[in-house]
Amino acid sequence: MMAILTDWLVGKPFGRGRRDGPKRLQSIDQPNTNKPSRTRFLPFVLRSPPPSLPPELTTEYGLSSTTLHHAVRLVDAYLLASGKKGLCMLRSDLQLLGCSCMLISSKLHEIHPPSPDDFEYISDHTYTRGRIISFELEVCDVLEFRLTGVTCSEWGEHYCKVSGGGEKERMQVRYLTELTLLDMNIRSKPSLVTAACVYLARRMEGRVGWSKDLEHHTGYGKEELRELVGKIAGIRERAEGSALKAVWCKYKAKKFGEVSLRVGVMEEDLGF
Repeated sequence: MMAILTDWLVGKPFGRGRRDGPKRLQSIDQPNTNKPSRTRFLPFVLRSPPPSLPPELTTEYGLSSTTLHHAVRLVDAYLLASGKKGLCMLRSDLQLLGCSCMLISSKLHEIHPPSPDDFEYISDHTYTRGRIISFELEVCDVLEFRLTGVTCSEWGEHYCKVSGGGEKERMQVRYLTELTLLDMNIRSKPSLVTAACVYLARRMEGRVGWSKDLEHHTGYGKEELRELVGKIAGIRERAEGSALKAVWCKYKAKKFGEVSLRVGVMEEDLGF
């Protein structure tokens, strides 16, 4: 149901970096501390779409990777804020939360966002248009309309420009950052997660993992990436056999460079 959204993703450029961006962006580049709660929601978002939904829906809207990352960020933020306020989140409403957060994120990042009617259809009419809109308002209210933030998607576009790699490397970074959304153990800052993804993507392309330019623009040294690069390499290795395969299936398509089918890097070849 909601999983169909993950197959709508296409990239958008982003041109501001950690060093030259405003301090406001750096201040909200915070580690994710709510992953365990989110894992109860992720199966609804990232599991393979049900066969009852027509395949053409997967490309109808062309939602960006940024939209997905921000939707997941809103889910995290809502679960954390509602817990602090003593609000109860029913398991049966997790998909509704996903629809509402994706709707909000689409309005923030898409020129032509899907309508509530589209999400009603995507959810197989499990939720009515009115209920989706009502929960959208609840999310905004609980978060006090603090809906923006910097995610791996924005950092990735900037770091890839600094890296100077080709389209396949950029697509590999995008694939890796989306895979990290599935793992509850990845709780580092988005900028650090993205830097580790860039390092791994460069090694997969046979390039030196890190450079002085990347260290300058990211603010991270090579040794700071060691542990996280190893974790992400493991996540990528297990992706094909995972129960949550929508991201892997998406990136094996030709339009995404078939990057999920690429052979990974052995631990001894990571360059540390």
